[in-house]
Amino acid sequence: MIQMLRLLLLLSGILMLSANPVSAQFEGDIRFEISNPLSSGNEVRNMSIAFSDAGIFINSDLSMNLMAGLRAQGVLVRHDLNDFIILTDDNEGLKVEKDELDSMIMLVNRMQGKNPKARPEPFPWEEKVRESGRTRTIQGYEAVEFILDGDEEKNEKVSVWLTDQIRVRWGVLQDAWHTAGASQFENEVPIEMVMNNSSFPLLIEVIRDENVIYRAEAVHVESPLRNRKITELPPHIKVIGFTDLMMNIFRQQ
Repeated sequence: MIQMLRLLLLLSGILMLSANPVSAQFEGDIRFEISNPLSSGNEVRNMSIAFSDAGIFINSDLSMNLMAGLRAQGVLVRHDLNDFIILTDDNEGLKVEKDELDSMIMLVNRMQGKNPKARPEPFPWEEKVRESGRTRTIQGYEAVEFILDGDEEKNEKVSVWLTDQIRVRWGVLQDAWHTAGASQFENEVPIEMVMNNSSFPLLIEVIRDENVIYRAEAVHVESPLRNRKITELPPHIKVIGFTDLMMNIFRQQ
């Protein structure tokens, strides 16, 4: 998996840090800008996440390469059907149901030459995660900073600003990211930090030698959601099932 899935895991995750009771679920649109401030030109990419009671739509100009011949342009989560659609182009989507997640990730691992059943060691929470004590307002929401200590040799850490004023329903995406994260990222992203209904990350920075080398920042938060149809499957999208995908792959081998 490349940068988009890494970002989705980070943005939809790092949420096990607050234990407040769940309040009304957020419905609206959050847009992030993603950049590497040290890169030449400092190119900025965009990702938006729309939430409604019907589902979630994640759209980005980043790209996710799931396996040979299969790329994702966006992800639609449907709460009522307990599935999600990986949009592979403007006219087609791959439907993955909850009970197909393990099979899908095993296939992705196998196509990438990884152990199909690989799982990481438990993440050392007490050693790696701490609250900095700093607070700030981001897009009108109060946020607190948590620090995830990274590679000591690289003098690397991750700063995550969380707000408990945005709480979302992740649906089957929670199961997907737990499964995908466990097999794809090993200890890079602690699975215990992924998916929680009590807080949301508005700013994530990867810091190496006191320099920000990666930033994902919420630059626009709008609520309520203006266009609720964005979290519904467009009628022109042709949906293929995961079983059909597997059969096509095996026929080509």
